[in-house]
Amino acid sequence: MTLPETPGRLSERGSAEPQRLETVETTSVENEPSAESVVSTRPVASAGGTGCGLDGSRAMRLGRPASRSRVVDPFGVSADPAMPWLEKALDPATVLGHLVPNVDCLNTPNLVRELESIRVLRYKPSRRCLIEFELCLRLPGRPPQQISILGKARAKGVSHAGYEAYRALWSCGFDEHSADQVSVPEPLGVISELRMCLQRKVPGRRASGLLAGPEGVRRAQQIAAAVLKLHRVSVRAPRRHTIGDELANLQERLAHVAQLKPESSKRLERIQGACRRLAESLPPARPCLCHRDFYPDQVLIDGQRIWIVDLDLLSTADPCLDIGNFLGHMTELSLRQYRNASALDEQERALEECYVQQVGEAVRPSIRAYALLTLVRHIALSTQFEDRRWLTEPLMNLCEESLRKLKLI
Repeated sequence: MTLPETPGRLSERGSAEPQRLETVETTSVENEPSAESVVSTRPVASAGGTGCGLDGSRAMRLGRPASRSRVVDPFGVSADPAMPWLEKALDPATVLGHLVPNVDCLNTPNLVRELESIRVLRYKPSRRCLIEFELCLRLPGRPPQQISILGKARAKGVSHAGYEAYRALWSCGFDEHSADQVSVPEPLGVISELRMCLQRKVPGRRASGLLAGPEGVRRAQQIAAAVLKLHRVSVRAPRRHTIGDELANLQERLAHVAQLKPESSKRLERIQGACRRLAESLPPARPCLCHRDFYPDQVLIDGQRIWIVDLDLLSTADPCLDIGNFLGHMTELSLRQYRNASALDEQERALEECYVQQVGEAVRPSIRAYALLTLVRHIALSTQFEDRRWLTEPLMNLCEESLRKLKLI
């Protein structure tokens, strides 16, 4: 882990313990299916009727879906009272009726569309759900083509401003043919009735599974270049995020930990106060478009192509937030995976140096500060999952050690 700098001089990297990088496709830490615990096959409408209110003539225009579709729902999401529309999202006839008019590539004349499967990939109860729709597309005289579409449903509903910013980003040199090999998945449309945004599923392995490998340093440098491209694009973000927002979020999370661990409340108060003083010492930010949830699982690597995924929180913010957040996650991952916060130090250094060389030395204190704030946030995250609760005390020790070296506690 790299410590934040004290005003006026650079600090040395601390002996923190980073977390392991996993090969999982996730936006944040959420429920992951361990097995396909709920699998069913459901009939899909033929041209004569769709079961979702479409008449026969419109059903014919939609094509002939497969007679039965495989539905995999390990979480039982259709029973979520906060998101009752998820039941419709798992009904093949209803889904096909929504996909065809909303996704341009499904509107080719004479195209026969077969919805082969619906699979719930991730789920956070009462908040959000990620569903994959696999289709087979057939045109006369041509071989069939497979397409996988990801649908993200949220209890709050679709942020149309966020979706438009995402679409603008894809159109500004981030498509799948970008010459610099930095891309974002193609946005495909919105299904308002299902409160769902659609995007094309892209290939690749999560950076978390590659950074610890023999090419980890080079991959870290590629990731730095990729997020720098994001920071330099002229796209208006739908929201702003400040260091004040970051501290407010931290305060709320640490207060929750104090309720769970009252014996640690004084330590948590000291950490929180030190974080506030750290934030107050930072130079003014130069806000730009930021990912705002940038960490190793948000990067997929396919050969030389870098995919930046999960752009739901696009914001105008300090770009150091993205780099620091990524570094803080690497440190926590090393601690969790290898029980050694320094396990990925070389990769962390490579990412930081590559970014600083392009932007300037002045950003280094803010990068390291955001990395430490991210690590403090992981104290709270560790309490939310049974298999991570052993991390709470080591993370507190690590954060206190880092803040002590900065003479903030």
